[in-house]
Amino acid sequence: MATSAFSSSASEKDRLLSSVSGYGSRDVLGEGGPRPTGLSGSGLHQQLKEEDEEEALRRKLKYFFMSPCDKYHAKGRKPFKLGLQLLKIIIVTVQLVQFGLSNQMVVTFREENTAAFKHLFLKGYQDNAPQAVHTQAELYSRIYFAIEQYMALPRISLGRYAFVMGVGVNGSALSLCQRFYKRGSIDPVNDTFDIDPHVVTGSSTFLSPRTLLAGFKGLNCVCWEPAADSADEARLWGLLCSEHCIGIDPPSLISTPGSGDYKNFTLQFHKLINVTVNFQLKAINIQTIINNEIPDCYTFAITIVMDNRAHSGMVKISLQNRASIKECKDPTVSGHAESYALEFFDVLVSFVCLLSLLLCGRSILRGIMLQNEYVWFFKHKLDRRASWGDRMEFINGWYILLIVSDLFTIIGSFIKIGIESKTLSSYD
Repeated sequence: MATSAFSSSASEKDRLLSSVSGYGSRDVLGEGGPRPTGLSGSGLHQQLKEEDEEEALRRKLKYFFMSPCDKYHAKGRKPFKLGLQLLKIIIVTVQLVQFGLSNQMVVTFREENTAAFKHLFLKGYQDNAPQAVHTQAELYSRIYFAIEQYMALPRISLGRYAFVMGVGVNGSALSLCQRFYKRGSIDPVNDTFDIDPHVVTGSSTFLSPRTLLAGFKGLNCVCWEPAADSADEARLWGLLCSEHCIGIDPPSLISTPGSGDYKNFTLQFHKLINVTVNFQLKAINIQTIINNEIPDCYTFAITIVMDNRAHSGMVKISLQNRASIKECKDPTVSGHAESYALEFFDVLVSFVCLLSLLLCGRSILRGIMLQNEYVWFFKHKLDRRASWGDRMEFINGWYILLIVSDLFTIIGSFIKIGIESKTLSSYD
């Protein structure tokens, strides 16, 4: 009984694994196979041919839908594609971890510098504590403190920073500005107010806007530009707008006219919206040398905002920091041999993903070819129409997902190579 079952199983395996000349093969059965009776000549030959085609298609379908383990047991075919996917999972995971650790240095460097700037430029700053002032004298003292700390930065800072010139008002390094309503009057005694919601950006205004605008009715300093051929209008624009923000330069540089006059800065408290101090600093993140990476050069755009929009008697103070990254000029690291290990590893990941993409694409193509043969057989031999559900069984959705994943991984690997080689540097 056992011998008979084993012989039947072996016979089925031999039939499954026997060579077929191609899709739609017309190979005949072996000599020991059953033969139909009642037919002779061309009729018998035709029936044998149709049975052979059906049997060949049945074997191909059975093999196509086998799992990799079944295919290995049936034909001894090693699951190369499965092994490739496992390898891809390992190396892509390593790539992501390595890139995450490298990018963590970028994020940490930015966050640590932001914390340092808050301690340097915000008077009495404490972590996780709201920053606010409640008197005019306190607000002035915070403005003066931020500017004085900026001027003394090379002497007091633990970090190595450089001033960025030409980014402020009139080519200065630092801009001090205030924004206020064009006209504002609040009288709680009589429960009345008179506010012009047009916002003016500027410093103190010592002349009455109504007096200055007597000859220019409806003039708006925010969007108005003086006529090129009108000297009087240009002079009036200068009175109204050129002093809206004052520029300040570090003491080691030649100051522009009026750049050191920030203590004469007068705030329009009755209509003040906010006060801003804007400047930029440069720094270099040298800790990336640990990962055999070329250090990046940073430019920090710092804005200190003193917000009085609510006119509640409390001015909130905050510091905003926007970092931009670029390649340093002529980087030199003594005793550091240039390493291409990371680039080689990224190329290896791209190659494995490309190979995976080609194998998955080949499997989908083979499935489509077998689907066409299956549909043709049903239509011409059985006079039946294959349903869409049956046809979609030949398309493996996992292969499509793998192809999409491989494409994105290849693109991401080349972007990573560009970042590490400093061809692309702004990836924050």
